[in-house]
This record gives sequence, C-alpha cells and structure tokens, in this order.
Amino acid sequence: MSRSGAAAALVVGSVHMACGVEYGLTLILFYLTGSRLTRIGSKAKAALEERYEESSRRTATQVLANSLAGSVLAVTAAAAAAGALPVQAPAAWRAALHGAFLGHYACCCADTWSSELGMLSAGLPRLITNPRRRVPRGTNGGVSLLGLKAGAAGGALMGAAFWLAGGDLGLALGTLGTLLDSLLGATLQYSGVHTASGRMASAPGPGMARVCGRLVLSNDGVNALAAASTALAGGAAGLLLQGM
Repeated sequence: MSRSGAAAALVVGSVHMACGVEYGLTLILFYLTGSRLTRIGSKAKAALEERYEESSRRTATQVLANSLAGSVLAVTAAAAAAGALPVQAPAAWRAALHGAFLGHYACCCADTWSSELGMLSAGLPRLITNPRRRVPRGTNGGVSLLGLKAGAAGGALMGAAFWLAGGDLGLALGTLGTLLDSLLGATLQYSGVHTASGRMASAPGPGMARVCGRLVLSNDGVNALAAASTALAGGAAGLLLQGM
C-alpha cells in the first residue's frame, strides 16, 4: 500500500472492528488475500499490463472505492442491531444490511481474485460481451475459466468469514459480482493494446489499438458500481432468507 492507502485502511479497519468482529474479519481477509495474490506472478503480470506495478499499490482512492460503502453498511447494521434506527421490522433491516455488506465484499474479493489469477490463465480469455472473441490477457471484460473459479472462491471466502455457514450465498454473490464487473469493464472501461510492446492499458494514446470498451469509467469506478449493484442483490437475498 501507499502511505495514503495505509492511512485509509487504518481508518476503515477501525470502523469495521468497532462494528463487530464479523465485519472486521471480512475486511481483513479481503485485503490480506488480495495483497498475497497480487504478488503471485507479478513479473508476468507486469509484462502484460502497462503501469501494473503502479496500479498494484493500493492508494487511498482504491481503499475507499472498495471499503467506504462497506463501512457505511457495517455502521448502519450495527446501529440497527443496537436498536438505534427508528425503523419497523429491525430484524428484516439487519438481514438486508448483512446481505448488502456480504454482497459488497463478495464482489470486491471476487473481482480481485479473478483479476489477479485470471491474468495467469494458460489460454486467452474471452470477451464477456462476445464469447467467441479471444482477447489479450489483462483486457477489461476478458473472462477465463480460471478467473471465474477464482472469483467464485473469493466470494465463498467472504461468505464463510461473515456467516461461517453462509458460504453458498457468498459464492453466488461473488460469481455475480465478478461477471458484472467484467461486463462493465468490457463496455464502460477502455482496454487497448500497445502495438509495439503488446502490453495492455486502460487509456488511449499513441501506438494504442483499442480492444474493447469506452473511456467512461475508471477501474475504481467499475469496481464501485459493480460492488454497489451486488450489495443491492445481497440485500434483497438477505430479505428473502429472512422471510424463509
């Protein structure tokens, strides 16, 4: 992490732990496993993607993109559990907030795992918006079997960390999150390949050939939007499970 990233992580980590061990444990496992996976095959990844070494260092912006919404959900859920929210059916609210919290981190962890391990897949990934088309490794929206399996495992870990026996929901939300992130990346995030070096980049420039996507969202923007959408799905799932 950069200095700003470490400072932001300290703040959001303290908030999560203050809300409950389950929230803090989920956050710790997310960042711990993500940082470990970033180091796997780092030289090969750097050869595939421009500015990989710079982007692999977590800044405050990246930390908050992945954890600010989780912090808000954790604080709100803790307040609901303490009876501090003037709402009807507090149990249903807690279930929805727990599901949203899990959905958020299942998506974030699944995206990190699928990105870091999917880039090392032996075969070229397929573009999620056109499965017949093979694209270079590191393309936003490129999907491989290894990446999908890694994303599902990351989501399952978040489910296990938060609910112990709730791995099935975490796996489902993690798979949904990684697919949604890939879809957004393939359409709203620019992917180009440098014709001379063959390395991927997320911004157009001299010597770049566009592979897919438009320059609408940054990687952090795609992650935040995918996580928010998966959090909504998790909240709805929490409500459904509460009614069973």
